[in-house]
Amino acid sequence: MEEQGSKIQIYRNKLYKIFTKRKDAVMNLLDALTCHGLQCKSVVQLSNSNWFKRKYSSITDAITDGLSKINWDQAERLTYNSVEKKLQKIYFLLTAHQILGVIQMH
Repeated sequence: MEEQGSKIQIYRNKLYKIFTKRKDAVMNLLDALTCHGLQCKSVVQLSNSNWFKRKYSSITDAITDGLSKINWDQAERLTYNSVEKKLQKIYFLLTAHQILGVIQMH
């Protein structure tokens, strides 16, 4: 289990380096989304998550200023390469489904 924890920490450190602006706020946002994203109905509720350790205004900064500057191709490659080989097909299918969902919305 400790090995898995260190793999996650390595992944998080690499992901953090990809972020160019609002790095800490974006990481807090990702943590809050991972832990409470399905239960939260608004950004305000998400900003009240124990995992978002900042004020509400930081969540909007993370979204508008931090997320918009991320190299998403690089983040996608990092995430894909961090997943065990046997799970990469599942990750690819979920990503493809998400992309198709976004295309259908537009």
